[in-house]
Amino acid sequence: MPKRLISEETDEVDSSSEDQVKKVQKSDDSDELDDAATIDRQRILDILEIKNIKTAKEEEFKEIFDNMANRLMNDVVLMVGGIPYVLVEIEYYFKGYNHVDHYAHGDEHQRRMASWYFHRQNGGGYKTASYKGLDITFGDGTAYAGILIRGIERVDAKTNLVDGPSLTVDNLLREAGEPDIQSFVTKYGTSLLPGENKGMYLTMRDHSSRKKPDVRKPISSGRVGLTMKMYKKDKEFYFGRDYRYIRLPDKVKKGKHYMNTALHKQGHKVAQIKDITKSTAAAIQKCIDAFEAGLKEAKDKSSLEPYKGALSNDDCCKLIGVCYGLEKLRSTGSPDKEKDDDNNDSSDGEGEESEEEQNDD
Repeated sequence: MPKRLISEETDEVDSSSEDQVKKVQKSDDSDELDDAATIDRQRILDILEIKNIKTAKEEEFKEIFDNMANRLMNDVVLMVGGIPYVLVEIEYYFKGYNHVDHYAHGDEHQRRMASWYFHRQNGGGYKTASYKGLDITFGDGTAYAGILIRGIERVDAKTNLVDGPSLTVDNLLREAGEPDIQSFVTKYGTSLLPGENKGMYLTMRDHSSRKKPDVRKPISSGRVGLTMKMYKKDKEFYFGRDYRYIRLPDKVKKGKHYMNTALHKQGHKVAQIKDITKSTAAAIQKCIDAFEAGLKEAKDKSSLEPYKGALSNDDCCKLIGVCYGLEKLRSTGSPDKEKDDDNNDSSDGEGEESEEEQNDD
C-alpha cells in the first residue's frame, strides 16, 4: 500500500497523492522526514506538477511554464553543500500529449517527476566537458519534461552569477564535493526533494535559514542554441517559443539577441528593452530589423530552407521572425503550400540540437 502525503493547506490526508508517491519513488525511510521537510516536499511537488498535463492545449503551455518559472525562480532555492542558490536562468523542454516539442531530449529519465537529470549521450554515459547540463524533471511517467538550469547565483554572497549550463554543473559538483557526475549520482541519487537527497535538493525559500533572494519577475525569450538542421514536423512552431526564463536579464550575458528579439515581439520599445537587458540601442535595433525581415519572409515551410545550416546571431533573429510568422499563419487557418514531412533531413535528429548541445559557456 503506497504511503500517503499530507495536504499542505488542510493537514488532512490526501489520498489522491498516491500517484505522486509512485512517480517520485519514495524511499522506505520517508516517514522519518520532519514536518517542515514533509511540507516542503509537497510544496515542491505542487509547483512541478501540471494538473491538466494530458488535456492542456499546445498554446496553454506558455502560461503554465510562466507560472511555474516564476515560482521556481522566486519561491524556491537550490541547496547544495548547505549553500543556497537562486535559479537565474532556466529553459523548458516538454514533449508529450498536445505539446510535441522535438527539441526535448526524450531521455527516459525526463519522464520522472522531481528528479535531477544530468544530460546523457543518447541514453548512455553522462555528457562531459562543455556539453554537460542538468534538468529539473517534471514528467508524469509518459511525457518527457525537463527544465534546463542555465544559470545560478548564490543567495548569501555578492559573487558573479554562474552563467551557462556546463559551468553550472561544474559549480554544483564542486559545492557538493564530488569530482564528477557519476560520483555524485552514486553517492546521493537523483531525487531533488528535501529529505531524499543530502547532496543537492530544492527547498522553499521560507525554509532556508540564509538570506532570502529578492523577488523579481523573470522575462522570457527563445531558447539558446537551437537550430533547424534536423527538421521534424512542426519544429518551426517551437524554435522561437519564449520558453527561456531569465531572472537577471541585465546580468546574464549569453543570448542577449534572444532577449532583445523576444522583448520586441512582446511589444516593448527600444528604450524599454535597453533598460531591461542593458544592450545598446544599436544592438537592439539590429535584432529588431532581422526579426522583421524574417517575419516578411514567412510564406510556407519553404521559408525555412535558408536557415537549415549553422546560424549567426542575425540569422537566428530572422528565423525567429520566420517561425513567428508561420505560427501566425497557422493560427489564422492559412494553408501551407508544402506537405508536412517528418523526413526533410536524412537523420531523425531528435535531441541532437536540443538543450544539451549548447556549448556556450
